[in-house]
Amino acid sequence: MVNNLKITYIQYMIAPITETKEYSIVINNSYIKLIDQRSDQVVELNEIDEMIADVEKHRKSEKIPLIIVTGFGTMLTNEARERLTHLAKSKTYKIAIIIHDFTQRIMGNFVIHLLNNRRSLQLFTNETDAKKWLLDI
Repeated sequence: MVNNLKITYIQYMIAPITETKEYSIVINNSYIKLIDQRSDQVVELNEIDEMIADVEKHRKSEKIPLIIVTGFGTMLTNEARERLTHLAKSKTYKIAIIIHDFTQRIMGNFVIHLLNNRRSLQLFTNETDAKKWLLDI
């Protein structure tokens, strides 16, 4: 389990965690990081759509390198999982998901299997490996 994430070279943060938003977005010079560290939650489709809309506002290139940092035990509904799969298939996103537990790994591998394209979506247990893979576009 990753407890302390070290963030290097942040340009600026948008959509900080507030009473109305339970996630934050960090814009870096090379990638966008979406942080949703709620534990033991189920993320709904409307939440994924809201997060992606915030990310889209800060698109710098045709392909968006995106790191998603999940909370421990956090899962997606079927609809949210389908949306994430669709985003990866669209070739608009390259997505690195940082996971923390075995259940997340099982569900993530299921999505990757459905996607049948490990070049657009990968699972990681730490941010360093995620960045290395993500920036090798």
